[in-house]
Amino acid sequence: MLSDKCYSSVLKSVVKPGQYLGGEFNQVIKDKSRIDCRFAFCFPDTYEIGMSNLGVRILYDCLNRRPNVWCERVYAPWVDMKEKMEQYGLPLCALESGDPVREFDVVGFSLQYELCYTTALQMIKLAGLPLYAKDRTEDMPVLLGGGPCTYNPEPVADFFDVINVGEGEDALPEFCDLYIKMKKDGTYTRAAFLHEAAKLEGFYVPSLYDVTYNEDGTIAAFTPKYDDIPTRIRKRIIRDLDTVPFPEKPILPYVETVHDRIVLEVYRGCIRGCRFCQAGMIYRPIREKSPDTLCENAKCIYENTGFDEISLVSLSISDYSELPALTDKLLSWTDDAHVSLSLPSLRIDSFSEDLMKKTSSVRTGGITFAPEAGTQRLRDVINKNVCEEDLFRSVGIAFRGGKSNVKLYFMDGLPTETMEDIEGIAHLAKGVIDQ
Repeated sequence: MLSDKCYSSVLKSVVKPGQYLGGEFNQVIKDKSRIDCRFAFCFPDTYEIGMSNLGVRILYDCLNRRPNVWCERVYAPWVDMKEKMEQYGLPLCALESGDPVREFDVVGFSLQYELCYTTALQMIKLAGLPLYAKDRTEDMPVLLGGGPCTYNPEPVADFFDVINVGEGEDALPEFCDLYIKMKKDGTYTRAAFLHEAAKLEGFYVPSLYDVTYNEDGTIAAFTPKYDDIPTRIRKRIIRDLDTVPFPEKPILPYVETVHDRIVLEVYRGCIRGCRFCQAGMIYRPIREKSPDTLCENAKCIYENTGFDEISLVSLSISDYSELPALTDKLLSWTDDAHVSLSLPSLRIDSFSEDLMKKTSSVRTGGITFAPEAGTQRLRDVINKNVCEEDLFRSVGIAFRGGKSNVKLYFMDGLPTETMEDIEGIAHLAKGVIDQ
């Protein structure tokens, strides 16, 4: 990633130098001479966070399945590395090739949460690119924003050339195909490409719209500058999750990351209507993967990584309609392979002894529930339809089944919250201990 002159001295002086090296098992390396579109996938957080993000793994795999596209990873440097990069004038580079980000064709950012906005801008600056889209020239890459935060793109609209709203498995390859086509037929200019990209479903090009505001700062209207681009952007949705690729050879990091395990996404969307939950709204409608597909995915990842834990993820895993069938299929081979099952997003009101036994078949660990608020009044306000009795019943099952600890998730700062609600968190936690 770094020049030969600075490589040794800089890496010896920073924390976790392994996060800047690349070269991990299962990374994708391609012949640059055969590539028509180079895509730098930027995650605006540190390596140990970004390497654990399932969305990045999925899209990295989707893009690299195309022979003429090469997607590489870029993560935000930790503060010590950032200071060294600024001190020695070292550019932000991709892990696979070590090439500077500014040399790529497309630079995509996954905006997972609002606190990463400033980190994304820091990465743009470290790459040597102008912060504002209006200041970028023909020889610079196209900057693309995506992820959950782009459902409200205006806070960052000035910094991105294009914003992808919705799911990217189909959208990003289509975006790259358009870029390649226009490059090959000689019609590519920055302005022409952005105009054509705005016609693709799920892509918003901020520079092609006039935005007016009300006196209170809210948006009054979006008006397209051209008649051939949509007046409203529709999010991209994958209709059938069984038909889209899933990364069966995840990259194995050299340094410890947040989630070192097999991660299976069992479905998207949620049947609940909790008022605080952004994800429950933006990932609608509900779409499930079949147990056969999930079991096949898990076996392939296990054979290619050797991970000894499978985490079944969704917004509420116990709402998956075929959970019993899935766990039975997985347990038919995971027990013999000494691979444990983890269900990190269980609903308090649908946890059962049968489910607990299946997750404890290999080893006993912790389990997580999310009451969200300390009192029933506040749970009713946020439409979290569970009560203390549900929680106590579920943790009782867990403790009797040999679980050694229980983790509870709460939020503070909810609308109408009082000190009584805060104190209720402590009372509820004590009640759990007493079970």
